[in-house]
Amino acid sequence: MESAPKDGTRVLVCWDGDEKMSPHVELGKWKHRFGWCNTYGQAFNGDPDRWMALPDPTAAPSPSPDLAEENERLREALEDTQATLSAVKAEAIADGGGTCVWIAETLNQQMIDNRATLQSISTGNP
Repeated sequence: MESAPKDGTRVLVCWDGDEKMSPHVELGKWKHRFGWCNTYGQAFNGDPDRWMALPDPTAAPSPSPDLAEENERLREALEDTQATLSAVKAEAIADGGGTCVWIAETLNQQMIDNRATLQSISTGNP
């Protein structure tokens, strides 16, 4: 634990466990007065065996290239479906039958759902 930060930075502290204690991990920090403590300032019973830094919460996640390609493929497929649905809807409305009205309403809802999906893909919030 020599390399662990001893400046009050919160880290994950790990105990391997023994006959008295099972292996576990806790959020902790070093306090010069008490040694290793939990985030409430209560000292742990014994020094941890290992530690791990917490990830930076302000770091923006980098988009995965595979995910970007998949989003593009989905967007193209949804645009194709949207065009097909528009054409089928126009024919169903022109036909004027009761079944066609139901089909038109169903297709209209699918178009609304597709627009929402396309919007979420374009904003990066799938």
